[in-house]
Amino acid sequence: MASARFRSLWARHDVRPLLGNTTTVHHPSVGTLQLHREKLPVDGLLLVVYYPDEAGESAEKLHLLRLSAQPV
Repeated sequence: MASARFRSLWARHDVRPLLGNTTTVHHPSVGTLQLHREKLPVDGLLLVVYYPDEAGESAEKLHLLRLSAQPV
């Protein structure tokens, strides 16, 4: 609530339906990922979010990528 911009956007209540779908991503280290894609229009911009099923194979592969990216 410290952000005036956030308060302004929140007060507008101009929520729109999500523009979702699924997509396949081929990653060189872990192979094929099946991800959900949501497009969220925000103040003239388009925020695109990709995420796996919570307990699926793609979630496990993303977890492995996250672990491999962490410094030792």
